[in-house]
Amino acid sequence: MVTTDTTSQVNECTAWRERLHAHRDELNQLTQELESVSKGKDNKDILTEVEHFQNQFYIQQMNFHDLNHAIKSHAQKLTAEGNQHPPETIAEHETLLGQFNHLEDTLEKLTEEFNGFKSKL
Repeated sequence: MVTTDTTSQVNECTAWRERLHAHRDELNQLTQELESVSKGKDNKDILTEVEHFQNQFYIQQMNFHDLNHAIKSHAQKLTAEGNQHPPETIAEHETLLGQFNHLEDTLEKLTEEFNGFKSKL
């Protein structure tokens, strides 16, 4: 749900950014786990999956960074507008919420996929 008063919207943005930072830390941990479990492996199929996860973790880190920046800019815009938000700002808030939720879903699926990979080793 998207709230309409400035304080609530800015607080939502802050909460989203805090969760993005936590997810970034999660990705860093997954990256370290990947390095640990892949040491000494030389099977081509395993190395292909390792590369896949390295790429996915990097891509998601960039996605987190970009979304964090967009949310920060949006919160600054909300504050500057006061209580007079044009429809575009409300639509942007809804779009960012959708992107945030999608990114969380993506991380959850990627984590599940990675855990499945680790269990095969």
